Amino acid sequence: MKIKIMIVEDETIVAMEIKDRLESMGYDVIKIVDRGKHAIQRCAEVQPDLIIMDVMLKGKMDGVQTAEIIHSRFDIPVIYLTAYSDEKTLQRAKVTSLYGYALKPLQERELHIAIEIALYKHKMEKNLRDKEQWLSTVLNSVSDAVITTDINGLITFMNPIAEKLTGKTSNDAVQKDLRKIFKVVHYKTDLPVRIPLKKILKKGIVWSRNSQILVSQNGVRIPVDNTVSPIVDHNQNVSGAVLVFRDVTERKKVEKARQEMEERFKNIFENAPIGIYRTSPNGKILMANAKLINMTGYGSFQELAKCNLEIDDSMMGYPRSTFKERIESDGQIIGLESTWKRKDGTALVVRENAKAFRDEKGNILYYEGTIEDITEHKYAENALRESEERFRSLVENSFTGIFTLDDDYRFLYINKEFVRIIGYSWQEMINQKFNQFINSETEQLIVHFMEKQKENQNLPVEKKEVEVMTKNGEKRKLVVIVSSIKNLTGKVQIVAQILDVTEIKKLEAQLLHAQKMEAIGILAGGIAHDFNNLLTAIRGCADMALFEVDESNPVCRDLKEIQNASERAAELTRELLLFSRKQPMKFISLDLNDVIGNLHKIIKRLIGEDIKVYTDLSPDLWVVHADRGTLEQVVMNFIVNARDAMPNGGRISIKTENVVIEQPFKKAFPEAKPGRFVRMSVTDTGVGIEKEIIQHVFEPFFTTKSVGKGTGLGLSVIYGIVKEHGGWVHVYSEPEQGSTFKVYLPAFFQKTREEKKKIVSTKKFQGNGERILIVEDEKHVRELAHKILFKHGYRVFLSKTIEEARHVFKREKGNFNLIFSDVVLPDGNGIELVDELSCNDPRLRILLSSGYTDHKSQWPLIQEKGYQFLEKPYTLFGLLGAIQEAIH
Repeated sequence: MKIKIMIVEDETIVAMEIKDRLESMGYDVIKIVDRGKHAIQRCAEVQPDLIIMDVMLKGKMDGVQTAEIIHSRFDIPVIYLTAYSDEKTLQRAKVTSLYGYALKPLQERELHIAIEIALYKHKMEKNLRDKEQWLSTVLNSVSDAVITTDINGLITFMNPIAEKLTGKTSNDAVQKDLRKIFKVVHYKTDLPVRIPLKKILKKGIVWSRNSQILVSQNGVRIPVDNTVSPIVDHNQNVSGAVLVFRDVTERKKVEKARQEMEERFKNIFENAPIGIYRTSPNGKILMANAKLINMTGYGSFQELAKCNLEIDDSMMGYPRSTFKERIESDGQIIGLESTWKRKDGTALVVRENAKAFRDEKGNILYYEGTIEDITEHKYAENALRESEERFRSLVENSFTGIFTLDDDYRFLYINKEFVRIIGYSWQEMINQKFNQFINSETEQLIVHFMEKQKENQNLPVEKKEVEVMTKNGEKRKLVVIVSSIKNLTGKVQIVAQILDVTEIKKLEAQLLHAQKMEAIGILAGGIAHDFNNLLTAIRGCADMALFEVDESNPVCRDLKEIQNASERAAELTRELLLFSRKQPMKFISLDLNDVIGNLHKIIKRLIGEDIKVYTDLSPDLWVVHADRGTLEQVVMNFIVNARDAMPNGGRISIKTENVVIEQPFKKAFPEAKPGRFVRMSVTDTGVGIEKEIIQHVFEPFFTTKSVGKGTGLGLSVIYGIVKEHGGWVHVYSEPEQGSTFKVYLPAFFQKTREEKKKIVSTKKFQGNGERILIVEDEKHVRELAHKILFKHGYRVFLSKTIEEARHVFKREKGNFNLIFSDVVLPDGNGIELVDELSCNDPRLRILLSSGYTDHKSQWPLIQEKGYQFLEKPYTLFGLLGAIQEAIH
């Protein structure tokens, strides 16, 4: 490939002459420019191998200035052309890394030589820089610290690790004496260690020391290994020294930990409360601790080591060959009990654990094991056997059913409690196979456990909950706990403990059901708040819009559909709130017969002609303390549920009566409580309910109806309402036999007055300039209320927070007829706000509103203070009526 040359010459004739000469010499002239600025630009574009540049150029930059920029940016060699050889020009050129120059007029031979020398010099300099860079990278990348010196011992280089360990930067250390930077002391004496640097540099020897302490510039003491070697050039002349050292702190920690562990193991070995040994494959005793020597009756290890277990195995309670076979087959020996002989011939009952240790090829190197003296334990077993009768009495009279089985699964023992639970007599079961009396689930548990127990004696206890059928056909929930024991002959026996948890499970199920209902109730209450605010805005806007359009306008029909949809959504929200038992209720004395009678026409329209309704209402029915609206909903939900259960028509019977609940009734129905109650029974002749479904019918959103036929809230709403009234619901049903739902409500014997709703005439909805302060944080609700009241003749002032309401009230000097406030506001409580604002003006009327229905609504406090309350969502007429009632 030809060498690419760019010419920088401001005289065109000279430039063309140079170009011809260069091309005749075989070079490729790729560009000719006449100014320094253009030369810099073209370098970036064409990347020449060499530039021939006149020192004197047109423009602001001469050749020397241009070359300096080109060299720093592009590293391209430059040969200067000049007609002058003055000293000043040469000195300026040298500063820019002079690669050569040629005097005009040019001689072809001198120019050719200058070009080749410049190219060669540039190549050599690049190679040298690359090697220096590579060496610097290597030294800066190694994990050891490296410091180099010249022949006088002065530092010429330090890598980052050396900087970190010595606490000195390379800039600070270069040209400093090595021994002033690298200061080490002896790790034992703490005396300074002097590096024989002169000797190393003079004689070319290598000097190494391990575990010395490096004292860094900031006083940190670091254990290091270090080596100082001479730097020898190609002529074998020493030109300096290199010090390589490394931080051995972690290695020292490991060594110390290993030493401590070895010492710890040695102490454990010597002081262990059990015997520990190591033997060779050929039976030689290699190690034995003091406990084992003492246990076997020998005076010293040397005396014990004279025994060879391969040749003389009389000391062990079994042949050495048996030991090896067990190790080979199982890999280890665990808990092997045998009787050994001491040196004096007396018996030593031991429990032995042993394991083989092998080399890489699998050959056994040695055996290690432990020996535990259980002689005293064996004597204790006899005492334990004597106490068995005492414990038998405890087992026999335990409130836990207990039985044992032999390895053929026959009853060996049965206590009284198990007889009571299962219903069969002791005579019927003893010595019989247990699967004749226990269900298959329990049988599988015990058989599986027995098989595993035969394989591994250390199998843990197994526990399982099962359902069994007693002798009289009653189903009972039991917890079966299975374990095993070995009899004196070593055979495995099953021990089973039986806990009757039937009644506990019933109580747990009721608790879980109550918790689930409460959790979903909390969720429902939270959802209702947001729904109420949205529905208030939707219904209110629709009401307002209906005033603006004529009945003949097609939009009128759409607006009425919005009203109807809002009412249905509000009804669903109320059902959620009733289910969650967070809907504010007004309890009064009510005759349940009156509630049912007032709904008679609605019921007939609701059920259709193919279903007949019969009532049997007690004439002397006790009154109940209840909320009329929610009791009406209970009746209607029962009727709708019965109607849906009779798609082909049928009969619904509603009955009321007085009942007195006694204690025995409570046992049959856990939710019941003793006392006097009014009972309402609703019976249908529908499809009935399957037994496994009955326990779910009061769960929210549970339904057997197809999609779109019901929300699954009907019966759960009934459950919530009745619970809120202190009563309960009982259901009895069978498939194809219809259903009967019975509601029990506490009788009430204190007279209270049923409040009559005040009907506000639409003529009175128009205001007369009364001033109203609205405090509402929901923008859409706030703007809707303002629009409705303003349109109907009221002067309205708006605020969205308590602080803003105080400001408006103060600004208007309290000149208001009514404060209409939300209960829950972003910066506080609406009740406290109206208390504060009305404390000095008893004529100021209050109307409160809330979309919350739980404790946040403060409903009991509102009633206590006698404030008017408007529940969200409210309609246009609802708002106007509440305003009129509150003001007048």
